[in-house]
Amino acid sequence: HQMRLTTHKRMGRLKDRIRAHVAPDQNTGCWNFIGPLQPNGYAKITYRRKTYWFHRLAYQAYYGVIPEGKEVRHRCDNRKCGNPMHLLTGTRTENMQDAVARGRIARGERLAAKRRGEKSNFAKLNWE
Repeated sequence: HQMRLTTHKRMGRLKDRIRAHVAPDQNTGCWNFIGPLQPNGYAKITYRRKTYWFHRLAYQAYYGVIPEGKEVRHRCDNRKCGNPMHLLTGTRTENMQDAVARGRIARGERLAAKRRGEKSNFAKLNWE
């Protein structure tokens, strides 16, 4: 969900809060979230009694409202990064195309290799 944008003073405090939860990586420029990550590798943060995906909140703090129908994508392909310079919006299709191009989603032979035998969704396992 989107954060309701408010005063410049409050946005300044939000930016301070975001920077307090990161460790900048000098090599990549990523602002890596400090703290536990979700099973999917992304970070969540609570702000004003609501929980947000960290990268989405960082985008909103620096750029404003996420356009309708858009997702926040990472240029750096680092799920725990909140550096606004590494974040951009795009469609779900663009986000999935990025994931395929970066090898994060198995397709073709890679997908078939992952799902053969016991790993197949259609495997029938028995006690023998």
